[in-house]
Amino acid sequence: MCQCSLTCHDLSLWHLEPWRFVTTRWQYPSRRHYSYVCYRITVALFFFVWTIIDMATYGPGPKSRWMIHITNWSKLLMLIEVLLQASLTAHFQLWKLRRRPPGTPAVHQVSFNPLLRFFYAAEWLFTSVSGVFAIVTVFVSFLANNGGAFGTARYFTGLLYVIADHLLHNQPKHMLHVFYALFLHVLYIVFEAVYVLAGGTTPSGSSVIDGLDWSRPETAGYVSLSVVLVLAAHGGLWLLARLRELLYSCVSADHAIKLPLTGGADSQQALAPPYGATRHDPEGGNISPAPEVSMDNINPNIQPGA
Repeated sequence: MCQCSLTCHDLSLWHLEPWRFVTTRWQYPSRRHYSYVCYRITVALFFFVWTIIDMATYGPGPKSRWMIHITNWSKLLMLIEVLLQASLTAHFQLWKLRRRPPGTPAVHQVSFNPLLRFFYAAEWLFTSVSGVFAIVTVFVSFLANNGGAFGTARYFTGLLYVIADHLLHNQPKHMLHVFYALFLHVLYIVFEAVYVLAGGTTPSGSSVIDGLDWSRPETAGYVSLSVVLVLAAHGGLWLLARLRELLYSCVSADHAIKLPLTGGADSQQALAPPYGATRHDPEGGNISPAPEVSMDNINPNIQPGA
């Protein structure tokens, strides 16, 4: 019988290796990465100021209408994600690594309480969703022609950040997490349809929001295309995470994942990957740690094939 390799674990946001959400893929396991903390704080400040300015200059009309645009949903999701990234990374790199017990050089031996793991799960959720929405936002900017070439260039800023960040951070990427982005995308479509049918308009008095005119039949085609784009965007980011692992193995030979497929005495000769990385799936899809073999338990009198 054919068995699907995707399980409920791939849909879960509770990961067994929480340190992966607050470290960079290129970080040594026994060192604090101050430059990564500075990067996270700088990005968070940039998106915070950008969002505040965008909300302050929105109008004319009530500022509450700022939330009727999917482009602004994307900005808000991105802001929450970078704030979580910055705060959790600074807490881990500057506090937990400094307070780890003596003799524990690897970050995967640092303890994490359930509340902290909950925030890591929230970070994982917003990272997955905001990345997809950043790609969808570029599509919407072309469709609506918001602000011309300058407006489109603004939305490319978020897209470039998502691409660069996926190559830098150490977060896992699960294909089934696309359902979270799909749910939020469908939720926005329903919200916009209800808003327009109820007589809602933009600050300029138009019922066309982000290029969607619900009075025209071709709008259904645009909506269907956006759903397909969500699937393609998440798949592209998943491939980007795979590319990150490939680059890591090629560039850093000393840190490449070289765990044996079977246990035994030869496993002591293998190089253990940093952060306690697991076999079979560098993105953490299937937790399968390498077996630990003690040389003291091997009987030298046992001959091969005995």
